[in-house]
Parts: sequence; structure tokens; C-alpha cells
Amino acid sequence: MNKNVLGWCALITIYLLLLLLPCTIPTSIQYVRFNEYALLRNSYTSEVDKTHVMRMGKFFNSPVNDLIVFPRNVQGIDFLSSGPATLILAVFNDQGLEFVVDVYVQYRVKEAKVGELFDKYGLAFADRIRSLVHAGLKDTASTMPMTQYVTDPLSVRDSFRTEVETIFANPTTFDASIELIDVQLGFTDLPQTVLDRYIANAVTNENNKKLVFENTARQIRANTTEQVGRIEADERIVTQNAAAEAKKIVDQAMASSARKIEQANAAGIAQVMTNMNITDAAKMSKFMQLQNILGRSDVSIKLISAGGSNFQGAINIS
Repeated sequence: MNKNVLGWCALITIYLLLLLLPCTIPTSIQYVRFNEYALLRNSYTSEVDKTHVMRMGKFFNSPVNDLIVFPRNVQGIDFLSSGPATLILAVFNDQGLEFVVDVYVQYRVKEAKVGELFDKYGLAFADRIRSLVHAGLKDTASTMPMTQYVTDPLSVRDSFRTEVETIFANPTTFDASIELIDVQLGFTDLPQTVLDRYIANAVTNENNKKLVFENTARQIRANTTEQVGRIEADERIVTQNAAAEAKKIVDQAMASSARKIEQANAAGIAQVMTNMNITDAAKMSKFMQLQNILGRSDVSIKLISAGGSNFQGAINIS
């Protein structure tokens, strides 16, 4: 009898298990998406296995277990003037003027640090990151002069990045469990009084640049005129020197030609006197006088017939 009861109990138990099996199998299959990390948690004891981080895949777990999901992809925090009041990065400068800075922060949870991050902050780590980064950026922003946001925004961005890196690396907060991807500086909403002052300064600077440009242009024109004058003066000097040199060459040529003519005349007269056997000094003097007279342009010689083959010469001076 007892054996029959036990048999029936066993059959009923097996039957119930077979009935429950189709219901328990689907709930035991769990998925981790491509953009997620997951930790396994016992839903009865709330104990979490922080030593094993599950990545993308399909897992068959006990029905009493569920998954705690963390973002795997890049997360962003936008501190915008148009966003929620808790995320507006409003700063007071040393003059007591308030201005708003737009900052974009991108980060990612490190896979190896998911367990430690959950151990510290649970699933509220994103809110903790947002509050600490907001406070750190606000403190950093207030230490920089307002002019730096206009004249050197890259240094402002670098200062913000250094502050966020320090927050993420702090052992008392995140202990390097968060990887900083990027920090970008957006629009800076400055007070109107400051903008008016910058506009006035910009106009003044442009006018000063205009004056410098005009002075430079005038100086260039004056230098150009001076250089043209020097070139023209040099041209006149070169022309005058060339004309003087040409005249000198012509004068030298004419003087040389005159000397050669005189030398030729003297040589010819000497040859004539030699051929005519004129050796007496008085006759030579008379001959030279006659030669000088005949060499004048206003003297002409006329031949007058004396009968037969005889002729007489007459010298005519006009």
C-alpha cells in the first residue's frame, strides 16, 4: 500500500514538473544586448555576482536569477542653457556677473570596473557622475576670467577636461572605473553688458587696424615716390654721363684727326721742299708763307696766259 502511494506521488510530481517545465524554460533564457554589460543577481537573496561581467549573448540562468544591466556604449551629459535647471552650468565671475556655459561630456563605463561601480553606487552611478561633474565644472569655470571664454576657449575646454579626468580618477569617487571620451565647450551666454564692451573693443581694434593700414599705405606710397625720384635722377645722371662720354670720344677723335692732318701736311711740305731742293732758310720761310696763304679758304689762284706756253699766276684774296 505504501509503495502504491509513493508511486502515485512520484507520478504526480513528475507530471507537475512536466507541466511547469514549458513555463520555466523561457524565463530562464536571458539576453544581454550588444550595447550592454550585465551582472547576475539572485532575485530572492538580492546577492549580486560582481566578479563576472556578462557581455552580449544569450544565457540560460536559473529562474530565480535576473540580470542587472549597465550601458556599454558611450554615454553623454549635456550641460545646456536650454536644458533642465539642474544641468545648467551657471557661473558667477569675480565681478559678480552671471553667465552660462554649455559643456558636453562623453564617458564610458569600463568593463573590468562594472562590479566595483555597482558596489559603490548601484544603478544610480549615472546620477552620481552627473552631480559630481556638474559641481567640478562649476568650480573650475568660476576660477577663469570671463575674457578667457572669448579670447581662448580652447584653454577653457582643456581645463574642463582636466577637472573631469580628476573626478573620474579620484579613488574616493569612481577610482578609474569611468573612461573619459571627450569634453567639448559649446555656447557661452555672456551678459549683455560684457558683450557690449567686447563689441566696442572690437570696433576700436578694427579702427586702429584701419589707421595702421592707412598709415602704412601712405608710407608705402611716399617710399614709392621717393624711389621713382631716385630712379629718374639716376636716369638723368646716366644720360648726362653718357652724353659727356660720347662728346669726349668725339672731341678726342677730332683732335686726333687734326693732329694727324697737321702731321701729314708737315710731312708733305717737308717732302715738297726736299724734292724742290729748297734748303736755304730764307727760301724755306718764303715757301712756308706761301703755303700758309694757299691753305686759307678765302684765297684762290688764277693762272694768266703770258703768251705761248707761258703762264703767270695771280693770288686772289677775297
